[in-house]
Amino acid sequence: MVKKLFALASVTALTGLTAAVAASGCSSTTKEEPAGDSGPAVDAKTPIIPKDSAEVDAPAGNCPSTTPITAADIDAQLAWKAPAAIQTVCNQKNIDDLKALFVKAGPTGTITYAEVETALGATCSACAFSEQTGANWQIFVKVPNGAIDNRVGSCMAQLENAACGKARFQWDECLDFTCQEAECGDEAKVKACKTKTQSGACKDLTTAYAKACPNEDTQLPICGNIFSAIAISCSGGKDASIDASTK
Repeated sequence: MVKKLFALASVTALTGLTAAVAASGCSSTTKEEPAGDSGPAVDAKTPIIPKDSAEVDAPAGNCPSTTPITAADIDAQLAWKAPAAIQTVCNQKNIDDLKALFVKAGPTGTITYAEVETALGATCSACAFSEQTGANWQIFVKVPNGAIDNRVGSCMAQLENAACGKARFQWDECLDFTCQEAECGDEAKVKACKTKTQSGACKDLTTAYAKACPNEDTQLPICGNIFSAIAISCSGGKDASIDASTK
């Protein structure tokens, strides 16, 4: 039951062109998630996995969920895997083609994961996407009818270490799980919920994330951007000569 909800939160998480990010950078217990996106909405076709009302743990209006979520809870059901070693298979044209896809969609358009794959081309997308059952989890992890957005977790694993990437992924999962729009309401209420739940159901995972990722403030501006996250893993790392800006 919980497994489906964790997966649903991840599968529907690809939501931005720039993902302009902000982080507290000075607290071991309270952090902000990436701020609202300034580009077009990006998502797989909604809903990717229909929400079965019989499998919803929290009744409507129960926001945030207060049942503590542990790393073991998530790991038993969505076992995060470290990304493969950095590759050099995505070139500037691949990144520019993906940028063009976003420009075409416009600020209110939607983009599917399949369209992202197509824009990147076969060779580049083979690095950016991986299978859930594979040995490694890349930027996007394929599941039936969509993908898990592992953008920040995989990127932070490359820039810091696997422990940091895993902690970030689990933290994201906890926030998404405890603050679902069906229970919370509109986007502003979901955002407020995610701030609140960091000291509630997700308190232990927030603390673990802060400890595992001491350089979060410098990593998030890179890893929250879909273009630079791909470039980190697939274009040679942070020192690659790739224009991954959102301009």
